[in-house]
Amino acid sequence: MPDQPRDPDDHEAHSDVSGGLASRVLLDREHATATKMYRPPLVVKVLYWLAFQAPFPYVRNEPSLQAAKARRTIASLMTKFWFGTDHVAQTLDIRCDDKGCIFVTQLIEGQVPKDKKRARAFLRKLTPLFQEVGLPTWQVLAMNPKATGNLIETPDGSYKIIDLESGVVNPMMPIGQWIDAIKAGLIPVFDDVFVAKTRKYIEEHRDEIEAALGPEGLRELEGATDEYQDCAEVWQKSELRIWGRLLQLVLKAGSVIVKPLRRA
Repeated sequence: MPDQPRDPDDHEAHSDVSGGLASRVLLDREHATATKMYRPPLVVKVLYWLAFQAPFPYVRNEPSLQAAKARRTIASLMTKFWFGTDHVAQTLDIRCDDKGCIFVTQLIEGQVPKDKKRARAFLRKLTPLFQEVGLPTWQVLAMNPKATGNLIETPDGSYKIIDLESGVVNPMMPIGQWIDAIKAGLIPVFDDVFVAKTRKYIEEHRDEIEAALGPEGLRELEGATDEYQDCAEVWQKSELRIWGRLLQLVLKAGSVIVKPLRRA
């Protein structure tokens, strides 16, 4: 188990620095941690504001990061169920202060996949499974040109997902997920877990999941699903989300109109 992560200011000088479109990551090999600080550029802030009429969440919105932690736990347990191996770097800590929030995960030793064809084959296998269980797919979508950069190839040749948190509003999804998003009233989409689908999957595969993960693993999976739903609700209620709310109103109005017609 890694030592308690240091404050970023304390170890930045002794860490390797990495990052993506919206974040800066300090890699602390001594403590086996990767500390992510979100510093999105203007274009990312503007796109998120246009989509949800709110600041980019992972900078200061702690419930959004707690939801991200729960989402990683769901993905971790599901990959263990599907493949017999946990393919997700775990969240170790979340801390917020007046400077913003940090998101600390396991540091996975290895390298960015050199064999891109093999890495994309893994992603193509993973994407429909994520879709089936209601997990967001943008970060593992083979059509995402940056998706292989979200993987680390470990010395034994297996892959670990090190980044499940998007830097942009999800621009591309399988058609089935667009349908899921519309039904849930979650348009535009940003790292959303379609919880109803997750619960249905767990219920349909309960015995198999319990056999593979044990009773404790099943309870952890159900608990992470509950935690994601609770945290996502707090996070999303703090944003205007005009387009999603309009969609929900349209869906409700359509339901009111269609129900009497079905009874006639």
